[in-house]
Amino acid sequence: EKKALFYPNKIPKFSLIIYGSTYGKDFLGGKIEFSDGTVIKPERNLCIFFDSREAHYVHKIKSGNRKLILMKFY
Repeated sequence: EKKALFYPNKIPKFSLIIYGSTYGKDFLGGKIEFSDGTVIKPERNLCIFFDSREAHYVHKIKSGNRKLILMKFY
């Protein structure tokens, strides 16, 4: 199941994700993978700041609840 976000007016320049839960403890799945092969397993209080135009993929949550704050910068 693939999904994509569509921004009709403006494309965000940067994204910031702040995780409030930990992979393997609070949930399974939900890792973020970038086009260069980097895979990040979320941890509570981990912050990821990246160029929103960089291709990335978030794996489907298999169980539990993933908590995060997502901010977009235009």
